[in-house]
Amino acid sequence: MRRAVRLSCVVLALAVPITLSAQAPGATVKVPNFSGKWSYQAPAVAAGRGAGPRVGGLNGGGYTNWGPAAPTIVITQTASEITFDRGPGETQWVYRLDGTEHVIPDPTNKEPGGPYPFKTKARVDGARLILYTRQGLNQQRDILTLNGNVLNMTRDTETPPGSGIDIKLVYTKAP
Repeated sequence: MRRAVRLSCVVLALAVPITLSAQAPGATVKVPNFSGKWSYQAPAVAAGRGAGPRVGGLNGGGYTNWGPAAPTIVITQTASEITFDRGPGETQWVYRLDGTEHVIPDPTNKEPGGPYPFKTKARVDGARLILYTRQGLNQQRDILTLNGNVLNMTRDTETPPGSGIDIKLVYTKAP
């Protein structure tokens, strides 16, 4: 009986490090390729309402860097990071695919006590890429999925003084 207990302990001691190392941070994760030039597709007009979400830059309201659906997004992706270029006058957001935070200065921010830099993080969840962006009290989370040449983005934005909004954005890849 004593020998069986020791043998079980040895087997358990060998199995635990293998299990833990398989879940270690920094493990290589396959990220779908989001690279390309993407064009915003406004939703169809609902009865009695305007087309599309009410976000800055397209269909009114919102800050330049927070919540707007850019008419065009150019995404550049390498093995270690992904960059969003939303056009002239916009800050390029860079996300590291290893999950570490990246700090990006915001030269357009003229708020008292600022300028506040952007802080970005990325996380891969299966076929989804989840991007987190913060600046001061403003927060935004984009969940990206690909379906052929269609980029679906669910954007959750929280800015003071109000609560968050959750909008669905659709982009198609330019040929």
